[in-house]
Amino acid sequence: RCFLVLPSCGCSTMTFLQPIYRGLTFVNTLLVRALAFTLALGLLAMSVSVLLQVYFRYVVQSALPWSEELSRYLLVYLSFGGGALAYQRGAHVRLELFRAFPKRQHAVLERFQAACTLLFGVALAWGGLRLLLRNVDQTSPAMGVSMGLPNAAIPLCGVLLVLFALERLFELLVLAAVVNALCDPGSLEVFVCKRRPL
Repeated sequence: RCFLVLPSCGCSTMTFLQPIYRGLTFVNTLLVRALAFTLALGLLAMSVSVLLQVYFRYVVQSALPWSEELSRYLLVYLSFGGGALAYQRGAHVRLELFRAFPKRQHAVLERFQAACTLLFGVALAWGGLRLLLRNVDQTSPAMGVSMGLPNAAIPLCGVLLVLFALERLFELLVLAAVVNALCDPGSLEVFVCKRRPL
């Protein structure tokens, strides 16, 4: 748990944005839990699929036709979903070059990074949706499912990145507003959120 401080200096913008941020945080918390659980199940299913493929190919001498394709599609979902989850948790590998800048430029660069992630998520969702709609009528060779199923991982990841980047960008913008409002401590309001500390 962390305490997020919001300026409440009679500013209608902050009063308007507070419920939006709380709602976004609530939705993202649910999405993160569901995503982590789904990724764990996907990793388990992929492991079982690969083990079955090895067993049937080398012990039974008759390979399963669907196992390799299922593992490949699960890997696609694990990669895209895991990337979005890693961004939300701040677990991606990153260079700490921003810390070499003074605090004001550091904050600007952090907001720029979150905005770039937001734009990348929008591009990923849009391009992935176009790809999905173009390939939805095709079927996979081994399992016979629509190719829209594996392609759906791309726009889903884009939407998750947009939501997570919006939350991060909001936090950074509020943090900047708090720093500017610190000269008037009576204008600050504290509320509790379930997020990693900034």
